[in-house]
Amino acid sequence: MSMAAAVQQDDQRDMPPDQAVALYEGLTTLTEVIDAMLCQPRFAEGAVCNAAGEVLSHLRDRIGEQAEAAMAAATASEPKGHYARQAWAAAQLRHAADSSEEVDLLVAFARSLAARAF
Repeated sequence: MSMAAAVQQDDQRDMPPDQAVALYEGLTTLTEVIDAMLCQPRFAEGAVCNAAGEVLSHLRDRIGEQAEAAMAAATASEPKGHYARQAWAAAQLRHAADSSEEVDLLVAFARSLAARAF
């Protein structure tokens, strides 16, 4: 499936951190919407996706890849301004919380962000 309209990862590397955070948040919202749609019986046969569900699932995976690339771009540099840095740190913390299973590592990461961002 072609995602011609998707932002290329190379374009994301040059994106300012505050814009990359906004893109990450927008894309993760889209993945959450698709996840909710995939829970509907019309996109599955039992516990397995039907053909329509497979298309949505593939789209969700591609959007998720773009979201990860956006977060990588966001963490590549620090934004300027108090509120931009605060949103940048909060987005990184949410991302880490979603992918972390170690609370101690998450706390250490939050402390490192707080020391850098404020």
